[in-house]
Order: sequence, then C-alpha cells, then structure tokens
Amino acid sequence: YTHFTRQPGTVVVLAQPFVSLMQQTASDAVTLNISTNISSGLPLKDLSTLQGLLVVTSYEKLHSYSNLAKQVLAEGLKLVVCLDELHVLLDSVEKDGYRTFQPMWTFMASLEPYDVLMFATSATVRPKFEQYLAQHIGIHAFTDVLRTSPARPEILLKKMLCSSQGEALQALAHENPQLILVMTKGVGTNIQKELKSMGKTSHFFHSGLTPSEKDQ
Repeated sequence: YTHFTRQPGTVVVLAQPFVSLMQQTASDAVTLNISTNISSGLPLKDLSTLQGLLVVTSYEKLHSYSNLAKQVLAEGLKLVVCLDELHVLLDSVEKDGYRTFQPMWTFMASLEPYDVLMFATSATVRPKFEQYLAQHIGIHAFTDVLRTSPARPEILLKKMLCSSQGEALQALAHENPQLILVMTKGVGTNIQKELKSMGKTSHFFHSGLTPSEKDQ
C-alpha cells in the first residue's frame, strides 16, 4: 500500500482486523512521511497533489468510509482498497455467514458499480482456501500467474499449483528459485532435505535462529 500512497491523486483505504496492527501502520505512516490527514475540510484533490493519502480503518468500521470512497471517485482521483490479513475472514464466512464483518461486505457492495483497484494480502492463506476467499470478496482466484511487486520489480513471484509433493519438488528443482516460502518449520526442514538429495544446496531461515546465525 505504501507504493500507492506515493502516487499523487491517489487515496488508499487500508482495512486491518487488529488494533495492534492498525497502531503499527499509523506509526509506520509517520516514519515514512505518509499523509493520513483527511479532516482539514479541503478537497481531497488538493490534499493529494504531491502524494497520495492513506486512510486506515478496521473491518468493522469500513462501511463508514463508503461516502469518502465515492467522494474520491467523484473528484476524479484513484481509489485503492487494500484488505489486509484476509485469512481472518475465513472463520467469519464459514461460521457466522456475513454477520461478523457485515460492514466490510457493505462497503464492498457499495463500490460494485465503480472502477476501483482492490487487492488483498495474507501470509497464511492456504491454496485450498484462496479461491474460496477470493470468490467472497469479488477477486478472481488465479492458478498460474507471474507477479511482480510495484515497489520491488526485480523480485518475481511465480505461483504453481501441484497435485503432489513430488511434483512440487520437481517444479522447485526446475525453476531454481532464490527464495522458497513455507508454512511451517517442519515443512521447510523436509524440503531442504529433499532438495539436498536432488543435488540442490539451500539454507533454512526461520525465527528460531540466533542473531549471529541470521546475520550469517
């Protein structure tokens, strides 16, 4: 989202489910000199002349920003909506239907007629749930795609769906990636062993390493 807040004429609405995360984002915005002031009474177009604006809210209060979102579009500005930590919606949909985060669903429905850039982020959504969640927030789930970060174009992310662990290991050996992200330490250890048996050298990085081990 910081990439878009650097762009003039852009308003980013960032929805996050945890108070601690919102507080960290607000602190980061100050550090990064990202403007979050939308209450001065000036037109949004005037406030976003030099760089974009960031609006941070919870999922529960997102619906209260529907009018702001429509104002952004009415003034001819670019609206970017980011749903952070999307995995928390999984239990909301499965257990409580749409009630837990009804304000979030209301906000999304209000923007249906408009041209809005929307993206969702999560570090813990498993592939089997990805399509399910994407369907509920209106994003088409992808199967095989090349992605690049707008802020780090030198980093390329390629996602491949494999039917077995053996097929996945063969794909890893063929693609020869520089970084492999795994869900757990156990999975990482097993993959490292399998790659070693295939003649591939790798180093396992995780939070349990000592500071000196991490530096090395």
